[in-house]
Amino acid sequence: MDRNLWTNKFKASGIHLALSTIIFLVFLYILIFHWYPLPYFHSDGGWQGVRIMLFVDVVLGPLLTFIVFNYKKPRNKIIFDLSIIAVIQIGALIWGVNAVYNGRPVVIVYYEGSFNSQEARVFYDLGVDVNKIKGDGHPPIVVVSALKGRADGEARIKLYNRGFSELQIIDTYETVSENIDRIKGDSDTFNFYITKNEPRKRMLEEYLKNGDKNPEDFIIRHYVGKFSGGLIIFDKQGKYIETLIDK
Repeated sequence: MDRNLWTNKFKASGIHLALSTIIFLVFLYILIFHWYPLPYFHSDGGWQGVRIMLFVDVVLGPLLTFIVFNYKKPRNKIIFDLSIIAVIQIGALIWGVNAVYNGRPVVIVYYEGSFNSQEARVFYDLGVDVNKIKGDGHPPIVVVSALKGRADGEARIKLYNRGFSELQIIDTYETVSENIDRIKGDSDTFNFYITKNEPRKRMLEEYLKNGDKNPEDFIIRHYVGKFSGGLIIFDKQGKYIETLIDK
């Protein structure tokens, strides 16, 4: 058994692991504070993104280095092997970052009684600049205008034929405060479904109990994320307060 071989393998892969970890931590900061801000990190793919990047950045490269590194090889052969590994890892990293970036939630849209997150990929497929989407919160929270939605029936049919829906027509987006009476009018629907969902009902009760909050001071509606849902909370004027994600 060549102990020096194994020692050098661990040393080389350890150096690679340290560099990969630094890159991963930078990515993790961007993911949590910019692409998948809390609490949407839990409901809209943040953990899935971390797992993807953990594999392609922290696991894949160091593992390949450990497998192929041999200090007995000629120097140019070692450089060649490590260059191939770097190319593979960079390619996988670009793929992973692109997948996570395109899957991030860029807007939360109120439609037919609930708020629904929409990922960036949909808007890119439509050729829409997501930077034009404005609203309260991060990501922005908007409402599909009832009047604009009805008036643009031809555009909606075209979207349906392409596999999209009116939730992605940014020209129909309005602020929550502009539609607060309409959202208040959906209270019966919300109250009916919250009584059927015991975990969410308990979550709401715990939120109101903490700080002895008065339910009359808030407008609370269902939130539908990519992987899980919860409740989204506004004050009576439509100012965003908080989103609670199902445990």
